[in-house]
Amino acid sequence: MSIPSATTLEKITGGDRALALKVRRVLDGRLKPSDASEAAAKWAASCHHRPREKSHELVLEACDDLLGGCGVEAIRPACDPQHYDEGIRMCPAYSYVNTGDQYAWTLVRDHEDSCWRVMSWEDALLRHIKNCSACRESQKQEEVYDG
Repeated sequence: MSIPSATTLEKITGGDRALALKVRRVLDGRLKPSDASEAAAKWAASCHHRPREKSHELVLEACDDLLGGCGVEAIRPACDPQHYDEGIRMCPAYSYVNTGDQYAWTLVRDHEDSCWRVMSWEDALLRHIKNCSACRESQKQEEVYDG
């Protein structure tokens, strides 16, 4: 599994090395999400089917809290693909920590490749469109209608 380095994570922590290292420990499993974040622990406890401690869902909730995000969001492109990620089915193409700014660096879970990325959510969507023939075709049709 691909995990961004602490140096890369500093892009989303405002250069806070200690926070970047803590987020990295959550991502690589050395620190349980529920130990890193009381908010994530409460969220997991409220779930009817409690997520596994190392699930990407719980990891994202903990990182959202640590990074001061505005919640965890999903990017579900027009083609509406369904992905399996860590045995969880029906995942969207990407999930991410919402920073409130589509252009800001953030933590993204790439469900297509089952890895973590640091990128803006807009870049994640554009990456999907570039790699998805159905989305590229849909985008071409929209350009024809807009033209």
